[in-house]
Amino acid sequence: MVQLPRINLFKSIIMSKMKEIDDIAQGIADVTKELMRDSIDWQLADQYEGWNKVTGDAYNELHKYVMNLAIKKMYLQIKE
Repeated sequence: MVQLPRINLFKSIIMSKMKEIDDIAQGIADVTKELMRDSIDWQLADQYEGWNKVTGDAYNELHKYVMNLAIKKMYLQIKE
């Protein structure tokens, strides 16, 4: 019962700052996405020489697949 006021206080602080929190999260998402794009390019080029032969739409699909898989793995890690 003692924690209910704390939870309500926390919720009210969060709700009053949601726009700021959303802006921060969007900025982090934008930077992270760009870093992931670059990292995927480097990883595919450096570690898998065969991927260098993949070009155009096929490369874009491979890149998108790797990014989605990485995001899913990160999500599962933070869910724990």
